Amino acid sequence: MRGPGAGGGKRASDRGEYEAAASTDPRERQRERQRGFPECPPCLRQERDTRAPVTHKPRPLPPARAASSGAPLPWRREAAAWAARSGLAPASPPTLAPPHTHTGTGSVSVSGPPQAPDRPRPAPRRAAMGLFDKLAGWLGLKRREVNVLCLGLDNSGKSTIIDQLKPEHAQTHDIVPTIGFSVEKFSTSSLSFTVFDMSGQGRYRSLWEHYYKDAQAIIFVIDSGDKLRIVVAKEELDTLLNHPDVKHKRIPILFFANKMDLRDALSSVKVSQMLGLNNIKDKPWHICASNALKGEGLHEGVEWLQDQIRSMKI
Repeated sequence: MRGPGAGGGKRASDRGEYEAAASTDPRERQRERQRGFPECPPCLRQERDTRAPVTHKPRPLPPARAASSGAPLPWRREAAAWAARSGLAPASPPTLAPPHTHTGTGSVSVSGPPQAPDRPRPAPRRAAMGLFDKLAGWLGLKRREVNVLCLGLDNSGKSTIIDQLKPEHAQTHDIVPTIGFSVEKFSTSSLSFTVFDMSGQGRYRSLWEHYYKDAQAIIFVIDSGDKLRIVVAKEELDTLLNHPDVKHKRIPILFFANKMDLRDALSSVKVSQMLGLNNIKDKPWHICASNALKGEGLHEGVEWLQDQIRSMKI
């Protein structure tokens, strides 16, 4: 018989706690002694007394036992049997699933019945619709979306031209100077235009270059009645043509020599000479005289621009 120094005192103390927590019936206590049932774990002993669930942290398993087979440990099997007799848990002992799983198309657990592999997800409808979009594009049925920059000095008539290109019910006829830029959309039978009306004021011209990269076409408007500022317009045009995002891109440029109704307005040929348009060799360009207030000359230029965009691979 072990003494207190060998752990006997602690075991006797545990036995006393168990007997105090057991039934007060002497006969029931005697039967439990005859069975030789070991000490009740503290968590189950408290649960038996209060009949309330007790939250506790499970004992960490040693690495050797954790990596072994799924057989339950002896103290867990005995605790489960005691809980089953007390009406606190089912009689079947718990089983520990091994950590090994099969990895492949589906994850199947070794300890349980095989699970059905994950069903492949159907391809998104967007991918299927993309084929129809390509087919429509090959047949010429798809409406292309084109980004167009409308550039020019302030008071040259850019916003008025864009307003004339919109459907009649959408026209405002109340034009105010553009601050920064504005975005307008209009469409034809085969093209959908998104036009960025860039302000021509000196402090806003630095914004132009931020939109060169995504532009598929450019409309450049010149006030043919302002002979002095045509020189400034030429400087801005040269800066545009030498920009890296435009210089190596074959982008069509449509020039409007606007305000041709003025008495001292320059002809489109004269404006072309003053701007040096004949020096543009690597880009298609076209210039036409226009009167934005009455819409004269606008549709001719837009038709040319449409033909150029259709010939491009966008």
